[in-house]
Amino acid sequence: MLRLTARYADAWNTAWFGLPDDLLHRRLVELNAALQAQGRDPATLRRTVGMEIRDPEATDPGEGFGGSVDELAWAIDAYERLGIDDLIVQLEPKTTRSLDRLAEALKLRAH
Repeated sequence: MLRLTARYADAWNTAWFGLPDDLLHRRLVELNAALQAQGRDPATLRRTVGMEIRDPEATDPGEGFGGSVDELAWAIDAYERLGIDDLIVQLEPKTTRSLDRLAEALKLRAH
């Protein structure tokens, strides 16, 4: 599938992650190898990642990222440093508080 992505796609997506981890790093290495094998400029393919963000005070913290607002801002920057163009977030629970936490983290980002 990566060969077809490298040859024809405008974007590549993978999901669901909390913090960038070894699995994501491996997937990015494999994607870059496929692009190189096709002779394609890596800058011509958008990279998107789904990130699951959980409220650490929720009764069921579950899987995904559950850190503080400061840590969330750092995590979003970490995805950008990896060359991720778009971050698709899944907020759990889907509440105003979760949206507020995300908005606050976006304001704190390093830029």
